[in-house]
Amino acid sequence: MKALGRALLLKCPCCGARGILDGWFKLRENCGVCALDLHRAPEDDEWFGGYFVNLIASESLMIVVVVGYVLLVWPDVPGAKVEALALGMVIVSPIVSYPFSKVLWVAVEFVFAERAATKNRQRT
Repeated sequence: MKALGRALLLKCPCCGARGILDGWFKLRENCGVCALDLHRAPEDDEWFGGYFVNLIASESLMIVVVVGYVLLVWPDVPGAKVEALALGMVIVSPIVSYPFSKVLWVAVEFVFAERAATKNRQRT
């Protein structure tokens, strides 16, 4: 759980160091402090995992914002404003959640790799 918390703060899942992003849309190859490989999975798995997490996060964010707005202005809900808000959220939320989803997916891979390594050590 510690690794996932670090990832949500855009820190290295292993050591908690900052600076694992090279801009908003790109992960560095390795952590500058602990040298954790941030591209552990094969390219297809890495892309799909980050995409899947981003899809869930951005759509959840959109639903929360739109439903919150509807509840805020209830009972006089302006349909055109709700549609415009939903469209804006569909465009903006994936961009906002992108680095979080990439780092979160790296953390998930890290946690599963650590657990597999622990089980292998216990067997020997």
